[in-house]
Amino acid sequence: SVYDGEDELAVDLLQVQIAGTTLTIDPPGLTHAQLFMDYTFHFTADDIPTGSFLVKFTWSFGVGQSGAGDSGSIPASNGQASTSASQFYTTNGAYGLVVDVRDASTNAVLAQSSVTVIVGLTKERDNTLGSCNDWSASQSGGEGATIDNWDVTAIPDGAVFDVRYDTYYVPDKFLVDYPIGNRVLDTGWRGISNNNDSPLYPGGIIGRGDGTAYNIFSRLTQDTIRVTVIGPDLDTAWDYDVRCRTPRLADNEVCTVADDCPSAACGYEQFSPATFTICCVSGATKIYTSTWDGWNSHDYRYFCTDLPEGVLCGEYDEICASSACIGQTCRSSKLGANEVCSVDNDCVGGTCGFASLSLASSVVCCSSGASARVYVNPSDGWPYSGSRSFCTDQPDGSLCGETDAICSSNACVGGRCVTSKLGANEVCIVSNDCVGGSCAYASLSPASSTLCCASGASTRMYLSSSDGWSSSGFRYFCTDQPDGTVCGETDAICSRNSWCVGQKCVNFNYFKGV
Repeated sequence: SVYDGEDELAVDLLQVQIAGTTLTIDPPGLTHAQLFMDYTFHFTADDIPTGSFLVKFTWSFGVGQSGAGDSGSIPASNGQASTSASQFYTTNGAYGLVVDVRDASTNAVLAQSSVTVIVGLTKERDNTLGSCNDWSASQSGGEGATIDNWDVTAIPDGAVFDVRYDTYYVPDKFLVDYPIGNRVLDTGWRGISNNNDSPLYPGGIIGRGDGTAYNIFSRLTQDTIRVTVIGPDLDTAWDYDVRCRTPRLADNEVCTVADDCPSAACGYEQFSPATFTICCVSGATKIYTSTWDGWNSHDYRYFCTDLPEGVLCGEYDEICASSACIGQTCRSSKLGANEVCSVDNDCVGGTCGFASLSLASSVVCCSSGASARVYVNPSDGWPYSGSRSFCTDQPDGSLCGETDAICSSNACVGGRCVTSKLGANEVCIVSNDCVGGSCAYASLSPASSTLCCASGASTRMYLSSSDGWSSSGFRYFCTDQPDGTVCGETDAICSRNSWCVGQKCVNFNYFKGV
């Protein structure tokens, strides 16, 4: 469309729709803006989700911090909201105006849009691509919006095109149109992530500064490709290259060389050494494979991405179109909480573990999203010794052995999750039952109970069956016991001011008065 004004033509309009919301900038770009004249742009968001009652527009006019701003919170009415912003320019050049609209309460981006503003002399450059297979470098560039028109008259019909870019450190975005007015590539803001919250880059940084986009379009009858680079920061610098290819093969045909394929991606059609390498429709990803999985060597291999349900994927979500690899097969979605699983990768929460410390329990996706490693052995009924994963945040009553981390209360007492640990002098079974961390006999008497030691400490002694104990062996006894406690011949059982005399704890001040 053309803006109804004096020589102000729509140019390089970008609209990115997210979650159904659209964002329109009016006028959609200026080609002959003048210095020191205010230009007002109207931003309108349509189809705003019903849950977003307040929205916020943010923008950057590409002239540094002075050209960045936001609207504050604006009510959305009948799924629509709008605002305006004005800007004047003090230097001739090309500038990128980038706008987004977001939910004011969550700051989630709903839509983005971008146009180019040309002030004074048009910053437009001409290039020629004369042959295929070799990369052709553009002139490097910097701040503002740079428009490069590539003449591809010499390129045969059907050739496919790739673009390779590098923003170095300061973020920029690359836009490719073919034919002019038809957007075939929008890289989004690319650069180092510590710029993510800068108002110069509405919507945030979406990836590293260097990359390659393959097979972004095929040569038709039109003879011009337009590449627009938007760099809002005054200190930015960037480069990009363009090339065309005439692939020998079609998508899904068996291949050995990536450049023979339209997408420049040749990879295995499934995660299986029994399958072929084919021309991938949507690109490929590199995965390290080993002989343990049946491959003939340990090495990195390429696998096609965006694969349908039912295809073998190992444990690699990135192979599947659904991003859900479950049971080594692409599925429609990940497993939810408490569904039976095999490995962590099966689960939405990323954690698969035993539901409780019992061999009879199932291995499920942990609702807590976390697990604890516990060492178990055959004496507890397990088939072999070793560490296993158990879901955390278990409710009271769940089996927990002696592992507090399994319980939501962080209190495992008597082998089960309970509300809280046992206090001093309460009957216990193991030290983990107690707040103080020490469970031992209350005195050196076979008739005494095992209690949570008030002192939080115990001492280890060897006892014989000849002293009335059920068997000979080492046992633990609480320390810091009061006078009168049976102590055998062990001073360590008695409090600091007492000795063990006549097999009982006695305060040594008693002997000073004798």
